[in-house]
Amino acid sequence: MSYPKIFSLSTVGILKHYVHDYLFHPLRTDFIGPNGVGKSIIADLLQLMFVYDSSLIKFGTDGVKKDERSIYKLPYNLTNAYCFLNIEVSNGRYIIIGISISSQTSSRITPFVITRSAELERDIEDLTLSPTQRLFAKDILSDGKVQDLKPLANTLLADRELYLTFFKTKEDTKKYYQFLFDKQILSINLSIDDHLSAFAKVIQSFSKAKSLDLSPSKASRSLKQFLFEDVDAGLENEFRRQQGQLEKLLRDFASLEKYVGELRSKQLSLSDLKKKDSFQQQSFKDFKIGEFSNLLNILQEAKDKETLLQNEIIEQKEKKQITEQRSHDIPAIKLQLKIKLDDSNNYTQLYNAYILALENQERLNNDIISLKLINPPNLSSEWLAIDNASTIEELSAVEITTLISDVRPYLKKFVSPKELETAFDQQKDKVAKLHQSIKDKLNNIDQLVSILNSNTQDSILGWGMKHASNLTATQHIVFLRYAVKAIQAPLQPKDGDTYMDPESLLQAVEDDSAPHGIWIRLGALHEYVSKQPNEINPLSSNANNQTIAEIITRLEGDKTQLNSQLQALDSFYRGLPYKTDLLNDSLDPFLINYENIKLVNTAAFCIKNLDNQIKKQETEHINCINKSRQIRSQLPSEITYDEPEVIQRELKRIATQALDNYTACCQEETIIENSLHQVEVAIQKSTQHIAEVTSTILKHQLDLATMRSLFYNIFHETLEIIPLAEQYADTEKLKNIYNEAQQDYRVKYLDIVNQFPETSSNKHASVNIEISEKSFDFTTLESALLGSKIKHSDEISKELEDANRNRMNMADDIKNTMVLIFNRTVEAYKHYKDTVYTLNQFFQGVKISNRFFFSINFAKNDNIRIEILEDIGTQVRNAAKRGELPFDKPVDTFIEDFFKRTAQIKDVVTIDRLLNAKTFFELSVSLTDEYGQEIPGSTGETYSAIALLGIARLSLVQKEKRKGLRFIILEELGSLDTVNFNTFPAIAKEFAYQIITMAPSPFRSNLDDEWYAHHLIKGISDQNINYHPSASYFKTKNGSKYLEEYLKLNESELD
Repeated sequence: MSYPKIFSLSTVGILKHYVHDYLFHPLRTDFIGPNGVGKSIIADLLQLMFVYDSSLIKFGTDGVKKDERSIYKLPYNLTNAYCFLNIEVSNGRYIIIGISISSQTSSRITPFVITRSAELERDIEDLTLSPTQRLFAKDILSDGKVQDLKPLANTLLADRELYLTFFKTKEDTKKYYQFLFDKQILSINLSIDDHLSAFAKVIQSFSKAKSLDLSPSKASRSLKQFLFEDVDAGLENEFRRQQGQLEKLLRDFASLEKYVGELRSKQLSLSDLKKKDSFQQQSFKDFKIGEFSNLLNILQEAKDKETLLQNEIIEQKEKKQITEQRSHDIPAIKLQLKIKLDDSNNYTQLYNAYILALENQERLNNDIISLKLINPPNLSSEWLAIDNASTIEELSAVEITTLISDVRPYLKKFVSPKELETAFDQQKDKVAKLHQSIKDKLNNIDQLVSILNSNTQDSILGWGMKHASNLTATQHIVFLRYAVKAIQAPLQPKDGDTYMDPESLLQAVEDDSAPHGIWIRLGALHEYVSKQPNEINPLSSNANNQTIAEIITRLEGDKTQLNSQLQALDSFYRGLPYKTDLLNDSLDPFLINYENIKLVNTAAFCIKNLDNQIKKQETEHINCINKSRQIRSQLPSEITYDEPEVIQRELKRIATQALDNYTACCQEETIIENSLHQVEVAIQKSTQHIAEVTSTILKHQLDLATMRSLFYNIFHETLEIIPLAEQYADTEKLKNIYNEAQQDYRVKYLDIVNQFPETSSNKHASVNIEISEKSFDFTTLESALLGSKIKHSDEISKELEDANRNRMNMADDIKNTMVLIFNRTVEAYKHYKDTVYTLNQFFQGVKISNRFFFSINFAKNDNIRIEILEDIGTQVRNAAKRGELPFDKPVDTFIEDFFKRTAQIKDVVTIDRLLNAKTFFELSVSLTDEYGQEIPGSTGETYSAIALLGIARLSLVQKEKRKGLRFIILEELGSLDTVNFNTFPAIAKEFAYQIITMAPSPFRSNLDDEWYAHHLIKGISDQNINYHPSASYFKTKNGSKYLEEYLKLNESELD
């Protein structure tokens, strides 16, 4: 195994990971759990472990609220929180590095190191810890609380003889980075700013942070920022220094250019004006010919329409004659179809009566069989004497059978109706007495509870409880009998009020020899009081040992039991379900309702008249048979089957056909009526229309004669009859062309007048007259512009030749200045290109998915081409020759516009981008097979590419191969399959990296590797503190076991 390796990560006071320890496998460690359990926080902590500059820190994912995903939100309800790593620097030897994170935005992250000696410059062997000296999360706490750095350092020194050294300032941090580099804990010296920036980007790229995005739309910009430092900084300042000289050259060139431009402009303007004059004359002639052609077409169309209307009237009259004949035949046909439709409806009624007769026939047959199957019990003469004829008429055979079956036990049990009535009355009295007894007991309990709650001695019970120890068991029964009686006269007595003397009551027992009660004497009154063995006795010795609350509780329990009995009795009385164990078993639910007594009497009468009922049903059955035969004979003779389904289907077919025929006839009648009306209206309209068309023809013929005369007067040409055109001329368009041509000429004329100083501002009298009279003569304007030196436009060429020689000399000076400005940009471009070449050399031979080669593609920007920048001086010189340089803008705008025109692009490229070599190329990545064919690459292969880029980027910073921590953080593995994931262990093994993954569910690979998996689970009492300890496992592709169990097993095997 190569060292150093992360042995474990511990957190104290961190959001989600409040007091947690996570062991790291030398190759792969998984953090598993749903969203919101803090997987991304682990990736953030690994970044913060080495990057403390807030301007370089970027988290891989955002929270639901972006402002809550910050460094200062990581301590959960604490001022300070800790995260630290046990780094195994060699076999069994460790150094602890960590960070203190403050929730206060004014505080920065404070890194620290824990060693065996405070002298960090000593050899690594003198600083490392043994396995027993490793620290975990609980070791940072003091009495369960999180300490500040200084108290923590004192505690570790006093309790464990370990030295905690922390680094507060930026200078201290650089020393700390140097320490990590010197001791080969990190292979890169992060005290160098460029190295720190590169390292931060690599860490973020591993964890899918925003520093590296290989999506097609963002890959180029992301790769440039990731791979290159700003070697072209300061070029804009150099440009500003050369700006003054270039501006002077351009001003001189502009003056000469202006003179040449004016000569050329006059020549071009006058030539263009003459062409516009010719065009306006021809446009007017075309417009008039178009009008004449269109009028000929309109006249011919009117004549064609006249003929068409005459033919339509003839066709419409023939159609009217045919429709009138059809209308005459419809009424007779409709009457015949209506008769058939009515007959079909009558058949439906007969069928319904037929079905009803068959159903009654079958029902009566079943009733007869059911009645004959009854085996009635033998009845006494008293039962047979019952006369209930009106009731039996209302019952069906099924109801009679069911009734006799239901009451059979009572007809056998009771010899006569009178005996049944007596049993009903006796049970009714028993239920009433039981109900009243329960109510009395409930009332007595309520009074006892009231007395006990008031804790008064003004009642017999209160007096008895006070003297309970002096009372005999017999006296207890007496006192409980009159427990609620007052022992004093009420202050405001009312009729019926009583009270008792408790002393006299002690002598009231007359005879207690009865086994179930005693006799008491109250003056002349003798009363028997029954003993209640289960009754609660507040006066007993056991009750004296109980509190009043306990006695009341027992009484309330008895009350609940009595209420249950009362409810059961009420349900029994209403005929509802009840708990039978609460009532006397001798109660019969059947006898609670007198309607049941009536049912028994009715059943006895039914048995008595059973034979008569059977005969009556047989008579009705015969009648139903005769009726069904009679109805069947009235149905259509064409239906030869007797099955109801067949009859119904045939009748439905006959009715449907009759309805369809009648409906079709009605629709035909409506169609004929509408058609007759429509044809009459059409004849009337056609007659009116043909008169209008004839009038239009006469008008068009007159207009043609007038148009010929006008054309000859204007153009002195005869407008002959021409062939009809296939389509109309667009006269509106021709007219607009003429108007626009005339307006265009005049506008151009006025523009030229105002364009040049010789004629602008009403300076030239002859030209002013042309304008005021709207004649706009061309020759007058030409003479005014060219003057006496140049009579005609042909003489301009020689003057231009002299001016152009001077322009070429100035153009050479502009070229040299432009080359000087952009030379450094071209050099930076070549540097970047060489860097990409070096990186691709690093990727040679490294395969992704054991099939594909990875490379960075350096592509020239097709729109903003570096060749233009390399040759910009020559291009400017050539543009000057062609007279294409603008001089009315600042120099930077001049260069931007010139580059835009030269590159033939739509948008302006600003001067800062032109000076930046990164503008002139694009970067992308590709995967190719062994034959060089590019493949799109899956998500896993893209992740592999990111990992390779990160490793390659570090190789640029790291000039020599050194030992140091190497790890890859892979977030959001849910979209990866096993094949894609297997690329990471291969890369990790080759470059000695540890893999740290974040996934919503366990992810197995097909490799023979082993790994650790920590399942993160939200806490129950506080969802911002995960369950501790986490569920951690040792895993292989074939299975898993608890990590703690696996580690203990390994220790025992080593022992």
